[in-house]
Amino acid sequence: MTTRPGWIAALVLGAGLATATAAPAPRDHVVRVEHRPADESPSLGPTHAPVTAELFFVPGQVESNRAYTKLVELQRRHPRRLRVVFRVITRQAQVVVPIAALEAYAQGKFDPFMKAILAARGGTVRREHLAAIAEAAGMDATRLDRAIARALEPDELPASLRASERRRLRRGAANVPDLLLNGMPIGEPMPSLDVEDLEAAYDAAYDAAVALLDEGVPADHLVEVTEQRARPRAGVTEYPAGPLDDDAELEPADGAPPLLDRPLELTGLPAEGPADAPVELILLCNLRYDTCNKQLEDIAHKLRELFPDELRVVYHPYFDPATEGNEDAALLHRAALCAEQQGAGWAWIEEAVRQVRRQPGDGSVDAIIGKLAELTAVDPDRLDRCLATGSDADLLARVAAAVAAGVDHGPAIVVGGRVFVGGFTDYRAGLPLVEAELAPGLLGEAVPDWAVR
Repeated sequence: MTTRPGWIAALVLGAGLATATAAPAPRDHVVRVEHRPADESPSLGPTHAPVTAELFFVPGQVESNRAYTKLVELQRRHPRRLRVVFRVITRQAQVVVPIAALEAYAQGKFDPFMKAILAARGGTVRREHLAAIAEAAGMDATRLDRAIARALEPDELPASLRASERRRLRRGAANVPDLLLNGMPIGEPMPSLDVEDLEAAYDAAYDAAVALLDEGVPADHLVEVTEQRARPRAGVTEYPAGPLDDDAELEPADGAPPLLDRPLELTGLPAEGPADAPVELILLCNLRYDTCNKQLEDIAHKLRELFPDELRVVYHPYFDPATEGNEDAALLHRAALCAEQQGAGWAWIEEAVRQVRRQPGDGSVDAIIGKLAELTAVDPDRLDRCLATGSDADLLARVAAAVAAGVDHGPAIVVGGRVFVGGFTDYRAGLPLVEAELAPGLLGEAVPDWAVR
């Protein structure tokens, strides 16, 4: 057996003692500040409780405060079986207090913040009340001020605000405040329900969850499976179509929207959204018409906001060259494809519908193209060369191919291979179509992801 020389052992022991005695003493005025990501939502209860309640509310607003109190009481009654996720959202001018609530959560002070909110008198809590509320909650005032200043810019809002609003709209929660139980809307306005009413809704959700658990559904997939099984199985037979171009008397045919006869060629067309998005929405319309602007702004943009990672929107030119006023339409639409070659196609589309709306009906297409090139930072020389080397015939061939595929009137939206003539009057008509495309297929339903994990 090998032994250490005595002097080495003494040295090691001495070093250990020196380390122990040399440890720095705690410094004065050091306070540990808890930090949580402000892009998450506060919650109460175990993560894998059989029932998950999601409350969409505006902290500081009277009815939202009451809804918060009811959910806290409901969770107190079922501490192990109920998880409550407090999904903070904003409404009109009520932005600052929700941002402060998320910052309180980031600082580990959400519960005392909400207690201070509830203790405040005089109805809706406003910005001028925040200093006293933050102090009562023990929040770091400097961090709060920075969070508010940063988040008052629309692009800097906490990600959870947008995520919660997307979740609310995608699940059909129609009111504020509103509640989901295992992903399903309760179907009644929260202000009309007391805790006993919520208790009954909870009991129904719990019974349904127990039935799924008995089937072998894991606890962490209860919300997902409940939502999937609630999806409608029947196809779309009617929808609120928007106005048609050039033929106001025409009505879309009865029955399910028709399938395309053949795929549309989309190469080189302006698009927005991930290239590998699982769902594709094709918008076919005439940039010269206000109907195109409405489908772009009110439908396509809204759906993209709700499905930022799952939906790709592609613009496809569509117009009747024989209709009066469309003599230069081919040139205008070719310019959009030329802008796409410079990576600015979608920006061009967005600006085009705005500029056309501001121009007189007989506004010069050349003037519009020049203005669009300036607004979208397109290289004008490259644009001119592209327009000079192309031809209207190529663009008209695209339109003719769309007609041959089954798009016989514009504007039109194609989702899942079906043609919705006239587009939609409301984005909510398109929402279930996108959700249906995201649903698992027959194989996915027969062997769901959770069954093979």
